[in-house]
Amino acid sequence: MAPWIDIHAHFSPPMTESEQFSRWQAMRSEAFLVPTPSRLGWDPESTLTYMDRAGITMQMLSNIPITLDTLKASNDYAASLVAKYPTRFGFLAALPTDNAEACLAEIARCADGEGINGVKADGFAVTAAYKGTALLSSPTLNDVWADLDRRHAGVFCHPYAYAPASLGRPAPLIEVAFETARVAVDLLYSAHFRNYPNVKLCLAHCGGALPRQRWKSS
Repeated sequence: MAPWIDIHAHFSPPMTESEQFSRWQAMRSEAFLVPTPSRLGWDPESTLTYMDRAGITMQMLSNIPITLDTLKASNDYAASLVAKYPTRFGFLAALPTDNAEACLAEIARCADGEGINGVKADGFAVTAAYKGTALLSSPTLNDVWADLDRRHAGVFCHPYAYAPASLGRPAPLIEVAFETARVAVDLLYSAHFRNYPNVKLCLAHCGGALPRQRWKSS
């Protein structure tokens, strides 16, 4: 059987029960319906068991926290997982796209030289609208996209996980699919793909609502 590589694979650094509970409360307040705090836990061994059961050879791990310190710590943890399980995990370094200077620094930290403790990122991960406001088409990110283009980088785009509920329904039910379509159309109409042709952009969830709307966007 041909090997399967899962490029949409989330993880989280180790958390105490108190940290899990605080995060769970914050997510519930945004109508992001996680049943129990324990559901926020993640460990590599359980993930490897699932991967073996599902026939997945490798996962490309991504996690995009919304503060710079936690984002960098998350990238560090992902690199440590790749070092420990080099044939099972790769990682897509998260980028803080609300801050171009921090983006460029994190790209260099994760991809240049020895990377993070000898592990280089396999690509990069961004959200469609970091912190709900930082659009990928913003001119403030031109230097970031130019750097990624120079590197022929692969970039995985995930909808903003904490988008507000729409019509009283949790964002994962509705909003994430439309946010993915919005960012794709925005990038198309801002000539993004013409300006940065060497960036390989992958949209989460099969493009969300974009395939259904493609005839309107063409």
